[in-house]
Amino acid sequence: MPEVIKLPNATIKFFGREAKIQIDSASQKAMTKSVLTLERNIKLLMTQSPRGGKEYPIGAGRRARLHKSSAPGEPPAVRSGLLRSSIQSVVRQAVAFIRGVVYSSVIYAPFL
Repeated sequence: MPEVIKLPNATIKFFGREAKIQIDSASQKAMTKSVLTLERNIKLLMTQSPRGGKEYPIGAGRRARLHKSSAPGEPPAVRSGLLRSSIQSVVRQAVAFIRGVVYSSVIYAPFL
C-alpha cells in the first residue's frame, strides 16, 4: 500500500519497498544484459578482427601451421582459445549499487 502525502497543489504517493524491489529487479536485469553483451562482443572481436601482426609457424611436422599474431592495439589473436573461453561476467548487487564485471581468470590476460 502506498504512503500518500497531500500537498496544496499535488498528491505524492510513495510506494517505498514495492518500488525499491521493482527498481532493483529492473536494474539487475539491465546490468546482466549489459555484461553479457560486452562479454559476447569481446569474444567476437578476438575471433573476427583482421590481424596486422607477424605470421609465424607453430607446431611441428604435419601438424605445423601458420599463426598470425595481433599487432599492438588490436584485440588478442586466438591461438589456443584458452583466453577467449576464460572470459566471464558476473553481476553482484550490494545495498546501494549493482556492479557488473567482465573478466578473465587467465594469468596473462592483463598483459594483452
